[in-house]
Amino acid sequence: MNRSLRLVLLGLVIVAQIAVPVQLMRQEETTLRFGTRYKLKTAPVDPYDAFRGRYIALTFKEEQPFSAIRPSGGKNGNSVYVILEEGDDGFARISKLSSALPKDGLAFRSEYRSANMSDFAVVFPFRRFYMDEENAPQAETAYRNHSRRDNIQAYATIRVYNGHASLEQLYIEDQPIRDFLNNSNSRSR
Repeated sequence: MNRSLRLVLLGLVIVAQIAVPVQLMRQEETTLRFGTRYKLKTAPVDPYDAFRGRYIALTFKEEQPFSAIRPSGGKNGNSVYVILEEGDDGFARISKLSSALPKDGLAFRSEYRSANMSDFAVVFPFRRFYMDEENAPQAETAYRNHSRRDNIQAYATIRVYNGHASLEQLYIEDQPIRDFLNNSNSRSR
């Protein structure tokens, strides 16, 4: 292989290595900017896992096994599109699962899982809310304390756009998590 062909190939590899992460960031930013906003109720979390790093591990009530809505042609481990609707309480609920993206694009890809013979669950693609290293432990504790079965005062907002969903914000007591932490620190001083 001659030298100029190698340089061209090297240039293409460099462009590809830059283009892929830029495209992923662009998709995330486009979804957050133009996507339809939904509030999702969080669910109680498992005990803290020290190996997970500096983020808050989220679970959502809508991911719990249920049998009311069957995905069309869904098989265990397959992707399905989740279509949400806003309930009377202002929180989103799964209204339909589909194997194809609806024309309006107001759905996001999720994984379908069989829970047992009659129930199934979906696993949302947004399960981690990243925080800076300094605030993450305090945020995890606050989230855990406000996500107990007897004290659920946490929820997250997501944006859905053109088949993609992005986690927008985590709220505790109707405050963004960072504001909640700042207010809690102010009160404890």
